[in-house]
Parts: sequence; C-alpha cells; structure tokens
Amino acid sequence: MDDRDRNGQLLRAYLAVFELTYLRILLAILQFQRWAMITFYRLVLGIDKRPPPRPTQAELRERYGR
Repeated sequence: MDDRDRNGQLLRAYLAVFELTYLRILLAILQFQRWAMITFYRLVLGIDKRPPPRPTQAELRERYGR
C-alpha cells in the first residue's frame, strides 16, 4: 500500500466522521428550534398542548338534567 492509498483512506475516514458530526449538530439545532417554537407558543400565546378533558357522563347529566 503506497502513501496515496493511505491518504485517500484517511481522507474518506475523516470526511465520514465530519459528515456524521455535522448531521448530529444539524439535528440538535432543528430539535432545539422545535422546542423553542413550542415553548414560545405555549408561553406567549397561552396555547396549552392539550385541550381540556371531556366532561364525564355524570357532569353532563348534572349540567343538562337528563
């Protein structure tokens, strides 16, 4: 194996590691952006993530008298 083959293999290995690291950083940024948007909407606009629970049959009977 001459130096050119070894250098090519090293370059490919470095590029693979760099690509994985870059993709991990990109994924972390996107996840943080999603978290920030959800938090902003919840805090500033007062939107809760879940609607209030449905009334039970007993509550409906009490409310409408049936």
